[in-house]
Amino acid sequence: MKRLIMLLLVPLILTGCWDKTEIEDRMFIYAIAVDKVEDKKSENELKPFYEFQNQNLEVTFLVPNPSKIQGGEADVLEEITVRAQDLPEAVGMIRKKQNREPFFGHEKLLILGEKLLRDEESLKEVLDWIDRDPKKNRSAFVVATKDIKELIGVNPKLEKLLPSYIIGILKNEMVVATMISVSLNEFLGNIKSSGMAMIPIIKRQKDEIAIKNVALIKDFKYIGELDDRYIRGYSLFCNKLKEGKKLFNYKVNIVSYNITSSSAKIKLNEENGRLVFTVDVEMEGDIEDYLINEDILKSDIIRDLQDSVSKQFEIELKEVVRHFQEDIGFDYLNLKSWTKKHKYNLFKKYEKNWDEAFRNAKFNFKVKSYIRRVGVIR
Repeated sequence: MKRLIMLLLVPLILTGCWDKTEIEDRMFIYAIAVDKVEDKKSENELKPFYEFQNQNLEVTFLVPNPSKIQGGEADVLEEITVRAQDLPEAVGMIRKKQNREPFFGHEKLLILGEKLLRDEESLKEVLDWIDRDPKKNRSAFVVATKDIKELIGVNPKLEKLLPSYIIGILKNEMVVATMISVSLNEFLGNIKSSGMAMIPIIKRQKDEIAIKNVALIKDFKYIGELDDRYIRGYSLFCNKLKEGKKLFNYKVNIVSYNITSSSAKIKLNEENGRLVFTVDVEMEGDIEDYLINEDILKSDIIRDLQDSVSKQFEIELKEVVRHFQEDIGFDYLNLKSWTKKHKYNLFKKYEKNWDEAFRNAKFNFKVKSYIRRVGVIR
């Protein structure tokens, strides 16, 4: 009887992967670029419906060519561009052109064109499909650009693959204070929770890529850009600043303060029907420059430098908040979600008119900076 049971169990143990796809039969999608295009077909033209009639999206799949990689060639990235009504159709169309099965598990980069970002319905459809597709790599980076074709034409000097080059630049946000990077998971999460999101803008400069400014998305539509000069203060306010530098004036010197750590703690009260945020900021860093006619090792000079750094960061934070309140007019500082989590009663009171409450809110800053090292070795 035992032998019979074991014989019956053997087929269950030895079953193969009936739906497997061999690795040599897969086409590894490394990056996807999507933009809106004008369909040349007239809307008034009466025709019976047929598939792929409205080709309003131009989708480019960037795929490494295994044969070129094995041969040691320089240009190993293939561009497969199709026009379709939506992303599922685009994927179906490349199946008609290529003999390998598209695989998105190794996708590292999603590039969104400016025309797509300005079209609310199209962007909503694209992100909805991406969000529901379980095969998507949620850790992929998301960027925006004005001209996808111009961007894809860049030939990196030190990299064979353009997506690797762009991703490497985005990862430098760890040490560059005026730049941010956004993952697909973070981007979709922000859109669904608050209706607002920020993604870095990449531009071509000759044969190089530059990260310049941040695209502001609200309710699935591009509403403007955030200039680079506000990003450091934004990151500091939102506890996203890891490292970076700030140049500040000290007497006759321009001094570089290298930030090594920072933290911001928020407190909230209500005064006369107005929200009052108090933000306590602490940071540590190093002075890397030589100061003319100053003995930088003296404790009173160090204290004076710390006070100067603190005052100038306070000015920067006030300007960043003013810009979001007056010029942009929307809460990209994520204060609504913070208030919901920490001050629920105030959140319920101002929930329906949060944008107005944010624009009228008062902000107080207390910045304390510390200098841990001076010079290169001291």
